[in-house]
Amino acid sequence: MDYDNTLAIVGEMAAYHPKKAKKISLLLNYWLDATEEEKKALEKEIRDLIVDDFHRSLDRTSRTEYVNCNVNVHEFSYTAEHNVPGWDITTWGANRLAIENGEVKVLETIPRIYKKGYVLPKDASEEAINFSKVNSTQLSSIADYMDRREDIITFKYKPADGINKRYVEHLIDYLGYRRAGDTPNKNNGYQKKIG
Repeated sequence: MDYDNTLAIVGEMAAYHPKKAKKISLLLNYWLDATEEEKKALEKEIRDLIVDDFHRSLDRTSRTEYVNCNVNVHEFSYTAEHNVPGWDITTWGANRLAIENGEVKVLETIPRIYKKGYVLPKDASEEAINFSKVNSTQLSSIADYMDRREDIITFKYKPADGINKRYVEHLIDYLGYRRAGDTPNKNNGYQKKIG
């Protein structure tokens, strides 16, 4: 977690949601002296609070559409990942994973391209081809809902009453949400599930 960047977001948040900003400030203070294990738990709690603030910073229509897309992405991803274990679906693609020396490694990726879906590389392995065949309906649906979600946060959302759009844009950047037109070059390594 980038402490300074998180502190800056909390400073902006205080103007709109002071109680939540105060709670995150307290968690950040605990984080400074926490053990590595405690830091991970605190980082998750802080991120969850910031995600909630992002949702609350959207008007009702935008929030409903965005959350509905997330629900559908997670449901279809869960099904696909359980149909063929060992895969993880992210906003950038479907990753085949392995654990080596206690660390998760990405063995290969089926990239997801905005408005084109999951595109099987020419040199795809048998595992990737099988994953794509077994999950063709799920991958198509996931890509569609991810495209809609990116359209919402890039072009369509409206801030809630009293919330400055610039603040919402800062939240989107802080959370690392993919926007329409973003390319993998903006992605710094393996992308965790977001939304």
